[in-house]
Amino acid sequence: MIELRSLLNHQVEGALTVSWSLRDPTEPETVLAIAGSRYAEIDPVVRGSGAIFLRGQERAGSAWRVIQAFREELLETLSIEQGRSREDVGREWDALERVVTAWLEDGSIPATGGAGFDPRGCTAVLLSSSWPLLHSVQFMLAGWLAGNPVILKPSEQACMTVHRMVDRVRAAGEDFQAVQCLLGDREVGRRLACHEGVETVIFMGTFENGMRVRQDTLSRPAKEVLLHLGNKNVTVFGRQAGDQACADLMLDAFSGAGQDCKSVSLLFVPVSECDSVVEQIHSLSRSFKIGDPREGAWMGPLQDPSRLDRYLKFIGISEREGASVVMRGKPLPGPGKSWCATPTLTVFPELSPEDIRKSVVLQTEIQAPMLSILPYRDHAQLLSMLSSLNHAHTCPLRGTDLPEASEIPFSRVLSGTPVLGADPVPSIHYRKRNGNHALLGRDLPFQLMRRNLK
Repeated sequence: MIELRSLLNHQVEGALTVSWSLRDPTEPETVLAIAGSRYAEIDPVVRGSGAIFLRGQERAGSAWRVIQAFREELLETLSIEQGRSREDVGREWDALERVVTAWLEDGSIPATGGAGFDPRGCTAVLLSSSWPLLHSVQFMLAGWLAGNPVILKPSEQACMTVHRMVDRVRAAGEDFQAVQCLLGDREVGRRLACHEGVETVIFMGTFENGMRVRQDTLSRPAKEVLLHLGNKNVTVFGRQAGDQACADLMLDAFSGAGQDCKSVSLLFVPVSECDSVVEQIHSLSRSFKIGDPREGAWMGPLQDPSRLDRYLKFIGISEREGASVVMRGKPLPGPGKSWCATPTLTVFPELSPEDIRKSVVLQTEIQAPMLSILPYRDHAQLLSMLSSLNHAHTCPLRGTDLPEASEIPFSRVLSGTPVLGADPVPSIHYRKRNGNHALLGRDLPFQLMRRNLK
């Protein structure tokens, strides 16, 4: 078993010392030990974030080179912390590298003063457990390009990687002190978001938690609140989607145990091809190894036991909503309580748009290896079904006899490529419950500035 040093210390100016043990999600006895909820650290961290500094691509580029130097260490930490394979965390790094490279090479980012734009001020980023390395580095560098100091508050389920990244960057010198890492529970994040010294809040997480953050910050209307909320991607098969489309779907649906914000959890298939597609996906879903990725498993564990319990409950809910369970997920035996589980495949009967709107399973981000398959008869029915979903982020189209991409009511429509194979550089403007601004792309640094109308 790979072992990392279990105790690290990190001190921000005027704040308390933070220490914890590394959590291995495949071994429940090695529990993440965050030493309480340190509300007293919030004020010192905000004060210690420093004055607004001049933005510059040179500063961001130097920080990126520091992070690149610790690539293997960060990926190893991320793999152990989240129970993800090196291939999976490698895809996260590849996406990060493409976005940062585009920013640093893009002359449209106002890096040397940005006529007409001013920094907003201290930016607090409340991170989710999904792709923590990608999002922490992305928001840190975007904040710096915009001229803002950044405070990263990672999820309790994925704090080790973020903390280690910040530790390495801050250790590189005085030029890189405009980033802080604040650990703690959900209440720490709420108090940070409401702090009078924070001008911009970026939240990543579920729709319900994001709405709480927005509600909590309503008393400060000048505070900008940018929301990246829950996601439920879909894939649409046309006729003759082919073997490669099914293989790509396995990657999108199960490579991160269905817990990534990029995971696909709904598949729409023509009625005439539903049986053959279900049979092929069922066969593929039984063929990969599940367990500890460091021992060759393709799919790792769920991140905590509550997710496993929730997953099993949703299987029962899908049955009560009329779905046929083709493959029932179940916990895998292991030492103690494993947290690993097999995938679930369900097939719903033909549903009306109203049935979809009322469905708990089809409208909820489950964050588990659960794929629901929905048959459709024609383009009109397909489009009405897609329009009935609360989430509308990414939709790959595979096969022939499909609607035009412009007709699909989603933020991003892909042709012939899986979600994890999509170009992360173009901005994706959210729709519906997915949020209220752009993800990745070239727009983010601008969203962290205010327009100077003087």
